[in-house]
Amino acid sequence: MVPTAELVLAVARQLGAEPDGPPLPSPLRPLLRFRGRPAERTVTTVREVLDGSPEFRERVARVLEDLDDPDPVARLVVLRPDGWERELADRVTRADRDRAERDAAEEDRTAQRRLEGVESALADRDAELARRDEELTGVRRELDRERGRRVAAERDAAERLGELEDRRGDLTRAVRELGEARRELEVLHAELRALRAESVPVTDPAMDAARSTAFDDLVDALAAVDRATERLRSTLEPPAEEPPGPTGSDAADAPRRRRRRVPVAIRRGVVEGSVEGIDQLLRTPGAVVLVDGYNLTMSAWPALRPAEQRDQVVRLLTDLRSRTGAEVHVVFDGGEVGERPSVQVPLGVRTHYSPVGVEADDVLIGVVPTIPVDRPVVVVSSDRRVRDGVRRFGANLVRSAELLAWTRAAR
Repeated sequence: MVPTAELVLAVARQLGAEPDGPPLPSPLRPLLRFRGRPAERTVTTVREVLDGSPEFRERVARVLEDLDDPDPVARLVVLRPDGWERELADRVTRADRDRAERDAAEEDRTAQRRLEGVESALADRDAELARRDEELTGVRRELDRERGRRVAAERDAAERLGELEDRRGDLTRAVRELGEARRELEVLHAELRALRAESVPVTDPAMDAARSTAFDDLVDALAAVDRATERLRSTLEPPAEEPPGPTGSDAADAPRRRRRRVPVAIRRGVVEGSVEGIDQLLRTPGAVVLVDGYNLTMSAWPALRPAEQRDQVVRLLTDLRSRTGAEVHVVFDGGEVGERPSVQVPLGVRTHYSPVGVEADDVLIGVVPTIPVDRPVVVVSSDRRVRDGVRRFGANLVRSAELLAWTRAAR
């Protein structure tokens, strides 16, 4: 109806411009000043004028008949042929349907554009996430490499520290032994001086020459000991800065650095001393298990006689070896002279007795450094002296009560 109102107003302006024409309907006159799309109120006014003024409608109809291609709706409203109202209603219905279809199509296009925008944003986000994941993977890989380098550096530092401690201990013992030898030579030196100063004449020239030669030899030996002691003492002082190691062909000629055993690392999340942690140690490939025999038996069967205690612990260790495959050694105190305890040793468990006058603790501490450093060593004892003694050789430690708890859980 809006285009019809526009057309009627245009015709009204044309008719109003005729000098001799009849006046236009009064409600229509104020609307002639406005241009553009008429408002709903204007459309209603135009419809009321056409319905209430047949003369004006006939004038507009004559103008429409002269037009080549008038608006079909305007012709129906103005000319009003038979059945015009039904045809107008049909046209309005079709127009509303077309408008609804156009609006739906526009909404579909708008929705499609929004969907494409969302899909594009999601694709960009996926690409960004993929890039971030790749960066994170690279960072994690570099972190793993750095952790590996740090572990290797810590292991190397532990080996160097162990070597330094071993060397310092060896040199300290050597200095002590040389000091003792020096003191003994000083005593001999003093005795020789006293003998030489005795007033008893020696009538035999050969004896006097021999005594003089022996005295000079002792003096030379004492001087040599002094020099050796001073050299060893100077080596005990660590250098201010460690010189760089040999590289290239020189590295092949350098003396092989002494290796040191590194304790087995318990898996992350496993508590040291727990049943799971001990199970990991005992099942480590190539593990050597050293057991403080009586320390273990006194934790489990203190009321039994020594022979019965030994039988019990050997049976327990036999079961341990069959479960884990580890090499198992048990050490008992050997007792006094003439007393050698006997144990029915099952296959796979090696039983040892300390020599007369030597404690089993000393045997355990002394045997650890003789085992190749590439083999893990697990020492079972609750004795503090044993634990402190073998710890510096890189052994893993298990208390007697902890091993008993593992055997109960393993059944």
